[in-house]
Amino acid sequence: MSKLTSFITEYRLALSMCLGVSTLACMDFGYIWVFFAAALLSIWLLVRSLQSLIGCARWQHVLIVGLIWLTGLGLSHVVHSLRAQARQEFAEKVVSQVRQFQMQHHRYPQSLAELGLSAEDIWEEHKLRYLPKPPALLYLDNKMIYAKHFYDFRERRWQYAAD
Repeated sequence: MSKLTSFITEYRLALSMCLGVSTLACMDFGYIWVFFAAALLSIWLLVRSLQSLIGCARWQHVLIVGLIWLTGLGLSHVVHSLRAQARQEFAEKVVSQVRQFQMQHHRYPQSLAELGLSAEDIWEEHKLRYLPKPPALLYLDNKMIYAKHFYDFRERRWQYAAD
C-alpha cells in the first residue's frame, strides 16, 4: 500500500471515528465517550509521533489527523456546554413558573400539567422532572452520567448530586 493510500485510509478512519465519538458524546451518555476518545487519541499520537521521529511516518500526516481528532473533541465539548446552558436556562424558567404558581395558589403544583407543561415532553427534550413532595425540580447533568442538579423550593437554591 502506498503512503498516499495509507494516509487517506488513516484520514478517513480518523474522520469517521471523530464523527462517531462526537455523535455519541452529543447524546445523553455524558462525557465518558469524549474521555474514551481522548485516551485513544493520546495513544495514537504517541505511537505516530514516535513513528515520525524514526522516519516511518510523515509528521504532516500525524499533524493533520491529530487536528481532525482535536476538532471533534472540541466540538463535543462545545455541544455539551451549550446543552448544559440550555438545560439550566429551561430549568430556571420552570422554577420561576412553579414559584409563581405557589404565590398565586398558596400551594405547589401536583404536576407540571398544572403549569400547562407536558412532563413527558420535558423529560424527552430536557431530562427534567418535577417532584411534588417535597417540591423539587431536577434535571440530569449532560456531562456526567447519573449526576443531577436539583432545585429545592423550600431552601430556594440549586444543589448538585454527583451520583
